[in-house]
Amino acid sequence: MKYREPFTVFSRKLKSAKRVWYYQTYDQKGHRTSALSTGQLTKSAARAICRTLEKEGNQVGPYDIF
Repeated sequence: MKYREPFTVFSRKLKSAKRVWYYQTYDQKGHRTSALSTGQLTKSAARAICRTLEKEGNQVGPYDIF
């Protein structure tokens, strides 16, 4: 079985041509939750924030996943 991270990270392009990275988590049924901005401009920084939130046990989305 393929390993899946507890979050997905993707970028959106702003009108100013900057790319901001967003993340989504999964709810109890395995469906993705609404996207939330990390405020980061690089993918590695965005993933680091998600991992930090996971380790701290903070709520990352509308559901307490971690």
